[in-house]
Order: sequence, then C-alpha cells, then structure tokens
Amino acid sequence: MGEPFPNKTLSETPSERRLDSWKEIATYLDRDVTTVQRWERQEGMPVHRHLHQKRGSVYALCSELDAWRQGRKLRSEEEQELAMEAAGADGRQTTVPRGHRWLIPSTPRRYTWLLWTFGALLVAGLSGWFAANGPRPAVRNPLSSAQFTRLANLSGAKSDPAISPDGNFAAFISNRSGPFDIWLIQTNGNNLTNLTQGRIGDARAPLRAVGFSGDGLEVWSSGTEGKRLTLWPLIGGAPHNFPDEKAAEVAWSPDGTRLVYHTWQAGDPTFVADHDGGNPRLILQNDPGLHNHYQVWSKDGRWIYFVRGRPATREMDLWRVSPEGGKPEELTHLNTDIAYPTPIDERTVLFVAHNKDGAGPWLWAFDGETRTTDRVSSGWNNTAHWQPQRMAGVLRQVS
Repeated sequence: MGEPFPNKTLSETPSERRLDSWKEIATYLDRDVTTVQRWERQEGMPVHRHLHQKRGSVYALCSELDAWRQGRKLRSEEEQELAMEAAGADGRQTTVPRGHRWLIPSTPRRYTWLLWTFGALLVAGLSGWFAANGPRPAVRNPLSSAQFTRLANLSGAKSDPAISPDGNFAAFISNRSGPFDIWLIQTNGNNLTNLTQGRIGDARAPLRAVGFSGDGLEVWSSGTEGKRLTLWPLIGGAPHNFPDEKAAEVAWSPDGTRLVYHTWQAGDPTFVADHDGGNPRLILQNDPGLHNHYQVWSKDGRWIYFVRGRPATREMDLWRVSPEGGKPEELTHLNTDIAYPTPIDERTVLFVAHNKDGAGPWLWAFDGETRTTDRVSSGWNNTAHWQPQRMAGVLRQVS
C-alpha cells in the first residue's frame, strides 16, 4: 500500500518508536488484531509492509497512528454535532398551550377491546394485501457507481481471474505462451509474469481454478483427481502442496486465521481448518450426486457462502453455512448454473448465472437484507469469465 505520509521517512526520524507486528499495533491502540486489520483495510490506518520477505511482515509508526487516530476522533465528533443539530431541527415536541384542553369523547370500556381487535385485524389485512399486490420496491443495483477498467490487452484465451487481498495483483489463466498457465500481473498493468511455466500442464479446472492465499503471498492452483492443489509463491521459490491431497478449491477467512476447502470426493466433503490447512474439521457433506462448490467467506467471517446442487443438469443455488457447521441455509431459488459467488459488502453477494431459460450468462446480486435476487447486468461479453471483486470501488476484468 502507499505511504500515508510521503514527506516523512524512517531515516529522518531514527529514534521514532516502531511497532513491528499486528499484535504490537493492536496493543498500542488497545484493540484486538481483527479490529486493527479492519481499520487498515476500511479506514486507511497507516501500516507499512516488507514485501521482500518470504512471509511478509508489517510495522507501524506510533506518530502516524496517533495522527490517524486524532483525525478519526475529529471526524466522529463532527458527525455527532451534525446529528445533534438535525435532532434539534426536526425533533421538536408539540405541546398544548396552557389553559387549553382537548375534549375526547369517552368510549364504554366493554367496547374498547372490540375496537382494538378490529383495528389490529384491519392493519394486518391491509399490510398483507399491499405486500402481495403493491408495487415492488425499486431494484438496488450495487454496481450503479462502479467503474470498469481494462486490466491488460493480451493475446490468447483468458479465464478465471482472481485479485489479491490487498488489490495489488491479479492472477488468471491464459494460453498466450502455448499451454494454459497461471499468469500474474500487477493491477496497474505492469510486470506480467508466467507463474507456472508449464509445470502443471493444463491449469484449467472445472471449478474455481486459481486464487490467492490469505496473506496474498501465494497463488493456489486447484486440485483434481489427477493433480494436487498447489501453492505458488509470488516472489519466487519452489511451489508446495496443500496438506489435504484430495482438496479441490480453497478460500481464506477475511482475517486470514482460517480457511475452508472441499475435496473432489463424492458428496464434496467441506472442511474448515487453520490458516495453513492444519486441524481440518468436517462441517458439510452431501449425498453422492449432490455437490458443494465455490466456497467463499462473508466479509465479517460469520458465514461461508457456497453453491449447492447438481451442475450436470444446471440445478444450483446459493447457500450459506456457519463456519462451525450446522444446518445450511438456501438463499436463492433460481435453480440454474450459479458460479463464482463473491461478497462485495455486508449485504450483497454477486455471482454469475444463466436465466432459467438458458439465456446469459449474466451477473446477478443477492441482497441479504431484502432476501431478493436480481440481475445487475444486461449480458457483457465474456461474462462467464468474470470473477466480481471489489477493490476500492473498482471492478476489473482480465481482457
């Protein structure tokens, strides 16, 4: 990420206190690690990274954190003042002037309960009628203010794009050099690199074929019965296998402490494990013939979204389940070939699917607040190769 204070360097302040881990940063701010990581992602809290190290590391300067915290406090105070002014303008009480009285005709007590019962039934009936026959609220388009930017103009076929957690890199599959390899490029369009260079044969896969690790330092290639799920370091070095030799695709939690994956075995057994794949715990398994695909975490880490159904007959829908297991919940009822579910905020999950009549594919949005599903595109070219990702409000397509 860019430096939030470009006119100040470490060499200019050799005695300045530095915090050299997320734990130290969290202790300094009197918060937990998850909270300070969220502040860094969503509120621009100044944190620096050493990208040259194998596992990566973070550090922060106390002076920069103090300045950021003071600015955040001032913004909060201004918002409170505006709220109080609004309450003073619109929240006035209406009183009856002294010396005036309202004359209200009395109602016999034996009829009062009848009036209340009739009123309640009338309100319930009208509410039900309007819910069934009234106009549907305007469809909320989560992409109404999105910008679409061409990432690169490359020769050859391209598919399965994925964006790193920090938004600085994109990975995708292409045959621009012959075999279908995994390619890596910076999201500013620079430094295009063939990451696999033919070492895994054909990198394409029936499901999500490529993605990034939770720390963004590795790219994973999917597993099938003929090859293992493998992780490829961005900065060089030998690739290594995922611990479960039967794993098909994997996704890390927002805080990077856990991951979810399913295997290619019958019923698609689905596991939650530690960030390195250790201590797997089964949370979901279907009967043979029913599949669980495209697992991905919600933004707050409370849910795991996935696609369940029968892909051979295009009978799939979006579901969710708790990372602790339990009964899964069906969210959509489209009964079509849903793929690539991607949460873009706390209420919206984008995905790619055809209509029930086979038209498309198009981009769709599930709204978790209204529990509605609507199409948000009119059929872009190559929509089947989109993986919607929201990075600073910009959606990118590898093209």
